[in-house]
Amino acid sequence: MRILITGAAGEFGRDLTPWLAQRFDVRATDLVPAHYPCEFVQADLREPEQVRDLVEGIDAVIHLAVLLPKAFATGDFVDVNVKASTLLWEAAANAGVSRMVYISTVWATGHGQEEGYLPVDENAPCTPLEMYGLTKLQGELSAEYFARMNGLSTLVLRMCGYVRCPEFAPDGSVDLAQADLGTIAVSMLSPGGKLYNPNDLGDLMVSAVTTPGIAFERVIAGNIVPWQPADAAALATDPSPVIDRYYPGAADLFADHGFAPLPIPFWYSTEAAQRLLGLHNEYTLNDLIAAHRSR
Repeated sequence: MRILITGAAGEFGRDLTPWLAQRFDVRATDLVPAHYPCEFVQADLREPEQVRDLVEGIDAVIHLAVLLPKAFATGDFVDVNVKASTLLWEAAANAGVSRMVYISTVWATGHGQEEGYLPVDENAPCTPLEMYGLTKLQGELSAEYFARMNGLSTLVLRMCGYVRCPEFAPDGSVDLAQADLGTIAVSMLSPGGKLYNPNDLGDLMVSAVTTPGIAFERVIAGNIVPWQPADAAALATDPSPVIDRYYPGAADLFADHGFAPLPIPFWYSTEAAQRLLGLHNEYTLNDLIAAHRSR
């Protein structure tokens, strides 16, 4: 399978591109130069001819390229998050690409607390709060259009985000016997549920490009958590007892590493991604607790 990764120089792409290049024939692209163990093409996705060249001979596209929520003009967000994405869908449909994977954001519906219920799922009303979320939602609508009108197999991943925990190497390796377990625990318990392990990110993308039978699907993907709606009030104020109930021994881990978990005012449902894509976490808090006890 030949995979095109756009936005390869970004936070996702820096880990994902070399990870996938060990397993697939990868063509990577970005507006800025980058060096990877695969073909790299510096290109501007806002230019139709360059986009057409990029998708030539490609089986699947993972579209990471994005303008993130910073102080950009409205037109910049539209150009990158809507125009460039739409040009990519069109070129992919014309080139016979078999799978589009669009990396969207949970901010397409709000910031986690505006949706009005927990956990936030794919059916949450879409009330984006800034141009980033709005234009990513518009990108989703464009993706759905090409799936419906052109039969372009499309998977929209509303990502909670990805920030690699510094205890993990870029290839996903970690030695729990020596690692700072507190740092890993903080990443696991991020209130927004970001993925933090390159292997979790890589495995998710492998499933995204290879799972058969997808016409158009939209799923939330992030760190898997066991919280239930009845836990909401306690998680938002004093989450430690709740966490220790689901992960016995967590309180001792926190105390011995000198930190208390941040309040968790919202979380996302990843059930659809688990069911459709086999989303999983290589490590859970139970693994950290076992490593802590073994010390």
